[in-house]
Order: sequence, then structure tokens, then C-alpha cells
Amino acid sequence: MPTHALHAAEAAEESGKIYAWLVTITHAALAQTIRAVYAEPAAVGFDPDAPAPVVLNSRGEDFTLYPFVFRRPSQSDDLVASAMLAIQNVDQSIVTQLRAAQAVSAEPPQVSVEKIDLADPDVVEESYVGFDFTSGDYGARDVTGALSVPDLSTEPYPYQTFTLSAFPGLV
Repeated sequence: MPTHALHAAEAAEESGKIYAWLVTITHAALAQTIRAVYAEPAAVGFDPDAPAPVVLNSRGEDFTLYPFVFRRPSQSDDLVASAMLAIQNVDQSIVTQLRAAQAVSAEPPQVSVEKIDLADPDVVEESYVGFDFTSGDYGARDVTGALSVPDLSTEPYPYQTFTLSAFPGLV
């Protein structure tokens, strides 16, 4: 849920704030967690001639600069929350890691997406957590996938049926 400060800054004609999106992809089979950041390249100190990748530290974790597109989940109450994430795979490491993880396990990778103010990168202004990376499409230069949360509307409620055989003391 976006913070009040984020709403005010986005509604203002000029706020002077520069925001960045952080993506965290986790999976038990991943050798290391994938952490990506995207903001305007000049805002995070991107130098195309630099030999090392640009890294932003937020809450003690390093996020590497990768261009990506994130489409927020719909706000409708009658739909299961779904979003879209497309990360440019500049050095092929993301595709390699995700393919290896999905070859070992049927469980999809978990994804969280957060929006931060670059002036204070330790404060999360907006977050989307608990998404599964489903229906991934791995291209030579990018990774695109649907993000979805488990659909609990098809689960039976209550968990058990109250019958005399299961609950003899009901009578």
C-alpha cells in the first residue's frame, strides 16, 4: 500500500523526489537471491564506461541496476491480484538462475517489488509481496513473467464439514 508521502509526491506538479523500484526474486534452489533496482540511470550513478555494475544498497541488501518494467496488480476486488514483470537480462545471469531453479523444483520463484525514495533508500514507500513468478518467458535479452498470488477463492471453507462421524459431540 502506498504511503501518504508517496501519494503527495506523485500528485504534486514538482516534488524533487526520485523514486526507484526494487525487485527481489527468491527460491530455495537459487544459489543467491536475485535483487534488481531500476530508476533513471543518472539518478543511481550509472556510468556506461564503468567496468562494474551499478549497485544500490537498501536495508543492508545490494540491488544491481537492471532495466525492467513492472505493471502493478489490478485494484479490483473481484479479480485475483496479478501483475507483470519484464527484466532485461543484460548479462544472462537472471535467465540462467531462474531456469536452474525451475528445473530442480516445481515451486515457482517468489517475487516482491518495492518502491523507494532514492534520498532515503531504507524506507519502502510502496510494496507488493507474496507473488509467484508464473508463466515465465525467457528470451535472449529479457525475462518476462506474470506475477500472481495463490487463488484462495477455490479452497473449501470451512476446512472440514461438521458431520456426526467427524464431530460426535455436536448432537
